[in-house]
Formats: sequence, C-alpha cells, structure tokens
Amino acid sequence: MLFPKPKTNTALFVVLLVPILFISIVNMVKASVVSSPEGLHQTVYRGIKIVALPPETGAHFDVSLTRGVVGIRKLEVALDFIYQKSSYNAERISFLQRAGNVFVLYDPNFPKERLHKGMFGLFVNKLPNFINAGKGENGRKNYVMVVGRHGINWPVRELAGIIVHELVGHGTQHYRGRLSQMLQIDAECEAWLYHERANQDFGVNKRSRFMVTFRRNLEMKYCVNFKSYMKNRLPAELGIWESLNPSVPRLLQMFEVYEKSLFNTAD
Repeated sequence: MLFPKPKTNTALFVVLLVPILFISIVNMVKASVVSSPEGLHQTVYRGIKIVALPPETGAHFDVSLTRGVVGIRKLEVALDFIYQKSSYNAERISFLQRAGNVFVLYDPNFPKERLHKGMFGLFVNKLPNFINAGKGENGRKNYVMVVGRHGINWPVRELAGIIVHELVGHGTQHYRGRLSQMLQIDAECEAWLYHERANQDFGVNKRSRFMVTFRRNLEMKYCVNFKSYMKNRLPAELGIWESLNPSVPRLLQMFEVYEKSLFNTAD
C-alpha cells in the first residue's frame, strides 16, 4: 500500500520519544523470540504470530536491513501502541483473532522492486509456503500482513498506522470474503477509513503536511466513488466529511451499505 512518507523534521513525530524507544532496541528483544535453521525469527505476542523472514541469499538492497529480532521488537512496540491508544482498532484485531489466525510478517525482501520505496506494507490472505505449508494450523482463515524493509524503520506511530491499514482494513475485507472481489479503489477507501480512525486515536496533528496529504488522498482519490454514492443516496450524511475528525464508525456503517449495493447479494 502506498502512503505519503512522513518527514522526520515535522511535528508529526515525537522527536525525543522515538530515539529513546529504538536506540537500544537490540537489548530489549524478548527471550521468547526463537530462530529456525531457515533463518526465520518468530514469536507470539498478544496472540499474534510475528515472523521475521530472512533476506534472500545474494540479493542486493537499497537500504541497510533491520535485523529480524529487531524488526520483531519494533512490531511488538507498534502493536502495544495500537492497544494503548486505539481501542477501536485493537478490538478489530481481536475480532480477527477470534475468526482466524493473525500473522504479522517482517519481510526485508518486500517490495521486490528496489526503487519502489512507496510500498511499506501489504495484506495477503496466505502465508509463504515454507511457513506452515501456507495453511492455517486449524483450518481457519489466515490474516497476514507484511511490513517491508522501509516500513519497519518508520517511527512507532506511523508503523502502527501501517498495521491498522493493512491488517484491520484489508483483513476485515478478507473476513467478509470480499477482498478479491472489490475494486481496488473501494478496498483502499475502507482501509484508509480505519487508518483515519487510528490517526485520530493516536493524536496525529491533522494540520501537518503529512495529514493534509493523507486526507486529500482519502477523500479525493480512494473514497471518491463512496462519496459519490453518499451524495446521490445519503446526501444528509455528507456533512460528516466536513469535520476535522469525521465519525469513522458512522462512515464505515454507510460504506457497508454502499458495498452491498455493488454486489447486490447477501453475505
């Protein structure tokens, strides 16, 4: 998923907190992280299986790679941030856990294109074949999100946003069985709405350059079809978008109605 890349010299980042969190991160790695002969590192944290994949042998990368154990700890910190700051999205993660198997992968090989630096995270509906043969341990759906070599180095708040967008946003679509059927623009609209709620809960400065770009992409790019539907079918609700912090739960309720109108079939 493409996101506007935050700049470290803006008010978006807590410039003092981030170095404190990560400068000694190697020493904070939990003893529960285990390695396998294949070079995998994995642990279970908050009921979520976190796996760090090894870099491909002989591959050349455009950045210095974060070690697997360090990447796992960064993901744990980002998950903690979600649970502490955004109970709304934390409950959505718990919902997916009740519905299936939740995985967060750090893959230093993602994205494959060395110059495609805008790709920071991705949701997939299955595991790599060398992890559990690509199937759920209990026959249930897998909810798998991937953080790449660039995204893993984002500050905790922005990394948490990637997790919400991919795991909660696209994971919810996978739960409904609609992810592969939706137009990309509609799938991104819903995921960006969950991300918007996370930004509200995280206390992001909505007037920062990063958030102005985020909101413009949300309304004028990814949710343009949804807003058009609202204008034609739900005109009284359009005022929600006028708020600096629009009611995401209400927008998601209307998005469900919009989505069902596209498929014209019951779930």
